[in-house]
Amino acid sequence: MEWIIIVYLITHADKEGLTWLGWLLERWVGKLYDKWPGLTEFRWLNKLFWVANPGMTWRGKRRIKKLRFILKKLLPDGPAAIYCGTGKRNRDVAKCLGHNLKDIYFSDIWGGPATLVKVGIRKMVILADGTLVDYKERFLSSKDLGDAAKDAIKHLLSGSVIDSGRPTLLRVFKDILEAEECQNGAIYKISIFSDGKIEVEVAVKGIFLEDAKTRKAAAHV
Repeated sequence: MEWIIIVYLITHADKEGLTWLGWLLERWVGKLYDKWPGLTEFRWLNKLFWVANPGMTWRGKRRIKKLRFILKKLLPDGPAAIYCGTGKRNRDVAKCLGHNLKDIYFSDIWGGPATLVKVGIRKMVILADGTLVDYKERFLSSKDLGDAAKDAIKHLLSGSVIDSGRPTLLRVFKDILEAEECQNGAIYKISIFSDGKIEVEVAVKGIFLEDAKTRKAAAHV
């Protein structure tokens, strides 16, 4: 008999990026780090300019709170199970949706504290402790966690909810979704069929922060 599992994934919205000092000195900080690349080794200095393990901004939280009522309509009896990433912004999604801590299962495959930042002309990732590493050469989560997350989704209960982010979509469904289709502050309906086929569709549209020129700190990790 053919069967189908339906899972809903919610991506976080606007998140913190630069600290107030980083925002104030953004132009000079970039030039400073470009001239002396070794500065990235000083965690205390990095955290003066970039937020490690960022949460969502007030704007992002407001957007996710609106999704709470829509999710209730999609799942009138409530989620069969709730899963969440380990980053602060993932936890913010859970809080804004009214998900209780005691009901949540946490895993790094749904998102973590590390986040992408622009350091001068370089794309880097700031870890939870303030360490800056090269995004392309030394940050492997995007590659390593994709297959693990896809396999995990296939074994979730139908009606489960994942409090996550855009990076999970990029990692797991890069062969299904274009980058522009992976939005922030959105709800995605994931259908898993008995023959292994997976379909992903936008249940509630979000925003594509990489196109928002006024939001310089909107990274996608």
